[in-house]
Amino acid sequence: MISFRSHILVLILSLFYVNLFGQGKTLTFSLQVEPLIPSDLIRSNNVKAYVDAVEFSSDPLRGIGYGAGVSYHFHPKLALQTGINYLKRDSKITATELNDFTLELRYTVDNFEIPLTANYFVRLGEKVYMDGSVGFSFQFLPGELKSRKSLQNDIGGYIYDFSQISWRNYWVMPVFRGGFGFEYRTEKSGSFYIGPVFRLFSTLYYTQILYMHNDINISNLVIKPAGDYFSIAFKYIFPHETPKKEK
Repeated sequence: MISFRSHILVLILSLFYVNLFGQGKTLTFSLQVEPLIPSDLIRSNNVKAYVDAVEFSSDPLRGIGYGAGVSYHFHPKLALQTGINYLKRDSKITATELNDFTLELRYTVDNFEIPLTANYFVRLGEKVYMDGSVGFSFQFLPGELKSRKSLQNDIGGYIYDFSQISWRNYWVMPVFRGGFGFEYRTEKSGSFYIGPVFRLFSTLYYTQILYMHNDINISNLVIKPAGDYFSIAFKYIFPHETPKKEK
């Protein structure tokens, strides 16, 4: 935690220093949508565990994110961006026995996030800009997630019963966020932005698995699901007036 606070302090002080000498300060507002795609670029998202001859495999699935943002352009090439986004993505846990009997359990993870990134812009053409961004995203998490899949026989007994309960690690979790993109700017119609974003999640939840089938009864298995995501952000930036430089 001390290391994380140190990085935040350095980022804020650096932006404040540049702000003292910046010209042409503007504030812009935007709306965005981004499909979320699980990524194994840095590490594998697949988590496996073996208990009583049953293999449990946890994998994140695709999702969607959308929200609103605000950017403070304190320098022609630098901006500080924040906002609020709603993220919704699915996950699955698969149980496979030695006889190839398989059950799949799906559940939805949704939460709000507040990103905080520093952006650097390079002008590629008259109206086209490219930017790179790096910073953090603060994930605000619900208390717990539950899902269950079961089948009963004619007398009320269970043929199988497969469920999971996930508890959050903390109510808010900082994660790494970085990316780049291209922005097409117009004077009267606003700006249009597209670019990839990468989120490197830490352990957000601890998941307890309960599994019953025939003579198998598992209730003490706890795993740590992973979920790093790659996305493509589509953003519309509302028109704004650019202040004139003082002579």
